[in-house]
Parts: sequence; structure tokens; C-alpha cells
Amino acid sequence: MPIAVFLATGAINRLMRQAEEAGILPSIEGRIGRSELLHACYTASLVSLPRIETSDGTLTLRAPIEGTVSIPWGMGVRYLAEARADVRARAEGDRTLISVAGLDIEDLRLNLGCSFPKGLLAVLGPFVQSFLFRGLGVSDGHQLRLPPIRAPLSSAKPGTPPLELRVRDIRIVPEGVIMLIGMEDDPFPPAPLPDPGPWDLTVAVCEGTAEDIAARAVEEIGDIEGRLSFAIPDARTVADLMLASAETLTTLGRRGLGKRAIKNASTIEVSYIACAGRPNLSFGEGGKIILCKIPARIHARADLVLERFKGGTIDRLMAFVRRAPEKDAPRTERTTVRSWDIDGDFVLERAEITVKRTEGSLPRLELTDLDIELDLPWPLPTETLGKIAESMGREIVSSRLPKVLSEVPIPSERSPFDLKMIGIDISTCCGRLAVQADLELVPRALPLKYQKGTEEEARSATPSVKKGSERS
Repeated sequence: MPIAVFLATGAINRLMRQAEEAGILPSIEGRIGRSELLHACYTASLVSLPRIETSDGTLTLRAPIEGTVSIPWGMGVRYLAEARADVRARAEGDRTLISVAGLDIEDLRLNLGCSFPKGLLAVLGPFVQSFLFRGLGVSDGHQLRLPPIRAPLSSAKPGTPPLELRVRDIRIVPEGVIMLIGMEDDPFPPAPLPDPGPWDLTVAVCEGTAEDIAARAVEEIGDIEGRLSFAIPDARTVADLMLASAETLTTLGRRGLGKRAIKNASTIEVSYIACAGRPNLSFGEGGKIILCKIPARIHARADLVLERFKGGTIDRLMAFVRRAPEKDAPRTERTTVRSWDIDGDFVLERAEITVKRTEGSLPRLELTDLDIELDLPWPLPTETLGKIAESMGREIVSSRLPKVLSEVPIPSERSPFDLKMIGIDISTCCGRLAVQADLELVPRALPLKYQKGTEEEARSATPSVKKGSERS
């Protein structure tokens, strides 16, 4: 139970209103009885989405419902009801179970007639609960198993599978709902929640949990591949590189590279494959995330690439006295004259990541400091070796930084909306990282078969759920 998540009751009701304005009103249909002659078909639709109230341990939903009840011979009746349901939640192993503690029919009218007597309504509540919630897919004594939450990692490396998290516990308090989310066998206690203040959503992560998630994310992401290029404009530096190896001099002589053949566009090109291990992670004041002693392994190759004139001696002499016409400009070629390899372990001593905030935009995570010890046994200038080591270290860390998501997908293929986090604030203190944000509901189009249902669904004896169905 490592990640603490708080959702305010006011935010739940506001999102409900936005869903209603978007026309997202679920409906169900089914039948009572298995006999072809003795059974009744029913439909139930929400007139408006439920109003939510929370107290210690209980979440109460109130909603008006309309629908029809009919029998095979065509006799049917329309009804309008006001229903109240008390919902409770608890954790059980790897599941969080949502149970309906009670369903009361507070008002019921048939064919727009008079309300039913209160005594009869008290009897109808448990009867309707038995069939209505079965139609919503609730089973096992009106208990619903929540699906896993899949945290995407593809922003760091395309094709990477999501990190699977589950709701480990859920508590309902007067201010809202608190969920504890994590992976199996989490050894860390949940981080304490900061004061939620006016925010809709508050998420708190402790150092141990963040370190564990980072390690699992690194394992899923796997190797990071990259390429780097460094210009060497100083002719004396190029000469030093050529003199550093007899093989290089032999190559230059064999390829006929003269003094004028070498241009200032000489470069060192590096390609590498790197993988990193579990970091030691801590949170500092002022939005600082500090990673220490990150073990890593790298396989890298550096090439000395020179650019030379393609022409003969006359062309090189003419280059001293005149500039070639623009149409004849591409008279050079790139030549790799030396390569060096390395395959070994090293340590990223310290990396400091800072939460950067820009007014009007989402916070971003930026690598602001890096201390790396990587001994490259290549005969290159010290300054160039330092640039190569630092650039590879930055790429290894930056490529694994999680991106702040502006949209959080609901873990269901049939969900008709996404949640958008707006006004995000990220802070660190007391060994805890806190993310606070407001929420906005973003409707999205559903496949046609989910919007209206199919004829086969309509004839099915099994109750079905429809999203955004059309109501007469």
C-alpha cells in the first residue's frame, strides 16, 4: 500500500455533473425468470447521474431512475423512481470489493401516477437491489472487483508494457475517498497525505516506494540506445588524434589524405547501448529528487570521422586560390579513420532532478546536476572525453524520467471519458513527493456497438449495460 491517493467529494460530484452534461447516462436491461412464458423484461436508465455524499466508511448515492417492466404478452408499465444506495469498500487480498450495503426506493410512480405507499417501498428496495445490481455486473453478494491500474511507460521507451498497480485498500471519509495503490508485496508504509486544501486530487509517494517503482520501471524499459556527435574544429587537436596511433597514420597515408584534405568538420561520433540498475533515491526540499550510486553497464563505440576533398592534387591547390562554385560545392566525403570500443561497468555517482514550473504549463522534470565516473580508455582529448561521459550519463537518466501526464485514462475499454489533470503542482518534503491537481472530465466517442447495443444484445436473456444510450 505505498501510494496514497485522495479524491475530494466535491470533485466527484462536479465530474458527475460534467458527465451528465456530456450525455453519459448508463442504462441496463435484462429479465427476471428463465421460462419463456413466465418472465418479465425490464429496463432502467438514470435520469441524471447520482449525487454523492460521504461519511465515515459509507458513500451514499442518490439518483432518479426511469424505465419499463413488461411481460411476454406485451403488457408493460413505465416507472419513475428515486433511489438511494449506501456503498462500502474494503480490501480483500489482491482485490478491493465494493459492496452495496442497502438500496432504498424513496419514491416510485407507475405511468406517472401517484407515489407508492412508504410501507410497500420498504419491501421493494431489497427486491430491486437483487436484480438491478446483478444487471450492472455486480456479483458475489453485490461485490465488484476493481480492475488493475496500468501506469504507462511507453513515453520513456515506445513499446514498453505498462506497470501494473492495484488498489490495495480504500477508505471513505467525510471529505472524500482515500485509496492506497501499489504492487504486490510492497514492503513500504504509505506516505502521509499532505493537507489536500482546495485540490480535487492529492497523491503522495514515499522515498522507498518511488525507488521501488523506479527500479521496476528501469527493468521494464531495458536497454537505452543512443548516438552522440562532437565537432573537433581545432586542427591541432585533429593532428594529436592522428599521431596518437600508428594505425591512424597508416590509414591516412593509404587513403591519400594530405594536409589540405582535412577540413574543420572533423567529428567524434559515439554510439552506445546502456542499462542501469536500482537507484538510491531521496527527496529534498524545493522539488529536488536525488538519485545516488546508480549502477550501470555500457557498450560504446567512438569513431573519428574526417571530411576530405574528393578531388586530386590540382583540386586541392585550386582550393587555396578560389572558392568552388555553389553548384560544385559537394566535393567532399566523410571518412572514418579510427574507431575505439568499450564494454564495461560504471557508476552514476549522483543525479539531481528538479521539478520545473512554468506559469500556464505543466511541471516538468529536468536533470539539473550530474556526477559521473566513467573511465573511457580512448586516446581523445580530456575535454572531449568529459563531454562524451556527461552526455551519455544525461541520456541514461533523462530517457527514464517519467513524463507528467495531462490525461489519465480510465482502466476500462468501454469508458466513455478520460480524466484530465489541470493546474498540477508537485512538491517534495519530509521524504515524500506530493502531486496535487484539479480534474476535468473529457468525453470521448465510443464504438457504435457500445453506444446503442446490438440486436443480439437486445434479445439476450443476460442483463447488459449500455453507456450513453438514447432515451425516449
